[in-house]
Amino acid sequence: MKRMKSLIFFSSVLILITCLCAVQLGYGSFTESEYIRCRVLNAWNEEALKDVQISLAEYNTKSDSSGCFLIPLTGIKGIVHCEKRGFYPVTLLLDTLLQDTTIMMQPILKTETITVMGSKPLLSELDMASNISKIREEDFNHNEDLGEILSKEGGIFVKRYGGGESNKSISMRGLGAEHTLILFDGIPLNKSQTGIVDLDNYYSDSYSNIEIYHGGISTLFGSGAVGGVVNLGQKQSGQESVEVTLEHGSYGSKKFLTSLALNTYSIDHVITFRRSYAKNNYKFLYDNKEGYRSNSDFSKTAVSYAARFNPGQNDVLLFNSIYFSDRHGVPRAMISNDSFQGQAKMHEEELLLRLKWDRRYSQNISLNSQVYLRRNWLNYNDPHISLLSDHFNEDGGLMLKMNMLLNPSLRIYTGLDAQNSKIRSSEAGNHQRKQLSGHALFSWIFCQKDNLVMTLNAAVRGEYYSDFGNVVIPRGGMNIILNDWRVFVSTGGNYRAPTLNELYWNPGGDPELKPEQSTSIESGINYSRDSWAFKISLYYLTLKNMIRWYPAQSGLWRPENLDVVRTKGIEIQLKTILFQKVLEGKINYKYGLAILEETSQADTEIIGNRLPYVPATEINMHIAANLNNFKLGLEIDYMTFRYTTIGNLNDQYLPSVAVCNMYADYSQQWQWIKVILYARLNNIFKQEYQLINNYPLPLQIWRIGIRFELLGQ
Repeated sequence: MKRMKSLIFFSSVLILITCLCAVQLGYGSFTESEYIRCRVLNAWNEEALKDVQISLAEYNTKSDSSGCFLIPLTGIKGIVHCEKRGFYPVTLLLDTLLQDTTIMMQPILKTETITVMGSKPLLSELDMASNISKIREEDFNHNEDLGEILSKEGGIFVKRYGGGESNKSISMRGLGAEHTLILFDGIPLNKSQTGIVDLDNYYSDSYSNIEIYHGGISTLFGSGAVGGVVNLGQKQSGQESVEVTLEHGSYGSKKFLTSLALNTYSIDHVITFRRSYAKNNYKFLYDNKEGYRSNSDFSKTAVSYAARFNPGQNDVLLFNSIYFSDRHGVPRAMISNDSFQGQAKMHEEELLLRLKWDRRYSQNISLNSQVYLRRNWLNYNDPHISLLSDHFNEDGGLMLKMNMLLNPSLRIYTGLDAQNSKIRSSEAGNHQRKQLSGHALFSWIFCQKDNLVMTLNAAVRGEYYSDFGNVVIPRGGMNIILNDWRVFVSTGGNYRAPTLNELYWNPGGDPELKPEQSTSIESGINYSRDSWAFKISLYYLTLKNMIRWYPAQSGLWRPENLDVVRTKGIEIQLKTILFQKVLEGKINYKYGLAILEETSQADTEIIGNRLPYVPATEINMHIAANLNNFKLGLEIDYMTFRYTTIGNLNDQYLPSVAVCNMYADYSQQWQWIKVILYARLNNIFKQEYQLINNYPLPLQIWRIGIRFELLGQ
């Protein structure tokens, strides 16, 4: 009966949305012939760009010697693509273009396409000498969460506590999840209480692109950006549409997703609803014995709304409301000869509200301002040990950023951020933190001759915290760009403020903790031409006052500024597209060590040891074949052994492992209806492995799905 009610409910939702779409979209074509005239300029010197390739649906043209081009409006809707060798590609919504719109393109080394649909890149490689990766929306696999997407990228290690949609956390440059900053269009998602983000609560269908800034960049993004930064770009639909996805997988996994994009009164709306649940009692191997994971079920709901409005030719208003609810079991670590896997349950809810205003005052000055409020509720209940824990986090803030081109060679980015954080916790108490910061980035093209471009970047950030005072950190770098090559070097300071748990957790918290501070240096070489792209970067980072929880003499675990840690390594990426996109491949290689160099702990024997749960070597390989409407892909992930304690004992490690995954997609379109069938099989060869000690992962997980897209014309 319960399943029948669920089926009736989902069917009703599908029918209702389809009817709304049919009424709203009004399938038909324009009879009036109109054109939009636009102009493309070099963002650095405002010179007209000739021969920029313009494409929209089946329409293609080029800009003339004055940078101008025309777009016909006869029956055409969608996304305008602007591409020119040596410049960042730009992607814009046709509905946002007005008569005589000016499009600015930044001159840089040819790289992956940046999707600009309601969310511009925070920074380009020309603005900042750093290793920046970009994942486009078309590179997402269906129904993947953020942890699954990031685990395929070079230099990123994702820790998982189980199968399905279990907790996932990120590690960059060999450091913990609290050392990587996760942003939504510039807004921090890391909780003030814990400093981390659970990656499995964010899905690919909600974002247009993902920008990854490797290495410490606290001068521009603030506390927590020691290992790196991940920015999720806001998704805006290019045309009115309805999307419905149904998925079924192993161990009772079911997912339903529907999305509606429409335009009313010149406002673009995108509404998304997602529901997923599973018993998730997956099969595993532990100590060479088969078992089934219990208390690993989950039930998740997510609803989001995005609106975009252009009140004027130079203004864009954006509004977002994002909510998710996550209920799941929390199985305990496996213990030999003990089949009991715990009874703990966790319920987490989060609501994010954001209002953003983009304003271009002239060709040389633009302002970006946004206000946001994020609330998070978490309840943990373990009846086995009579533990009930409640936590509430609230972060509200204001962000102002200005982009100024002072002359054809000098650009300045400035910003002012203010945030107020509050927590109410059954263990950490009631506390508040106020934060105010300002930063400036100077980007200067000091040499530009023929195919050679050389830039210098300098940045500084000052930040005030109500609970421990001021922090000032600098950063500098240099780019050399010659034809298809780019060489960069950079150095700077980074920091991380203690989390409110580390300061006030009872028992054990220490209000006298100092911020972690680090210095880093990085250099790299990029090459990109035609169907080949290559990146290599070297990094070296020293982190002082690192906070580590350890057992004190009283037996209680306490956080203290104990350690000095040094991380160093190399990251390599090779990408290619062959035979007119029939075959594509990507290989990521990382070798890095995170070493404890100094400690205030009495046990000095651990000096020189590696940090736990960080593999020295990781290799990710992805190969895909595209044949007409069919796509077949293979993924291989390899990692070397990982110690499970800072003691680096020979009997306390997780062995090396290679895991293979496979996926297939088939799509077919009939006029305004598109259907996509997809399937995925993880851990093809049923490898026994763990990413966290005593938390075995599934021997194999599969899922199949179907997606319907109803497109407006």
